[in-house]
Amino acid sequence: MVTDASTTDGRGRGDLVDDVRQMADDAGRLVQNAKQSGMDARALISEHPYAALATAATAGFVLGGGLSPAIVRVAIGLAGRAALASLIGTAAAIVNPDTSGESQR
Repeated sequence: MVTDASTTDGRGRGDLVDDVRQMADDAGRLVQNAKQSGMDARALISEHPYAALATAATAGFVLGGGLSPAIVRVAIGLAGRAALASLIGTAAAIVNPDTSGESQR
């Protein structure tokens, strides 16, 4: 039987009470921050509804499984072709700066 007012780790009950009070204070701050974040989110959604909708749709899409590998390969292939065409056009403009269609005589 334990005759002194200590816990199993050698700390007193006063320390335990202080820890519980600290945890209660932390929980209260956490709830307050969550409420503030909720108000901030509402303001953001009302100011930028389309961005919020796009963010929610993207998050749902990713959490729902995302793209299949075949679709990713096709998208990368198309993006690569578009980038290559743009690069070739830029290189051609550098090599031949007179691409305006007007010839000088």
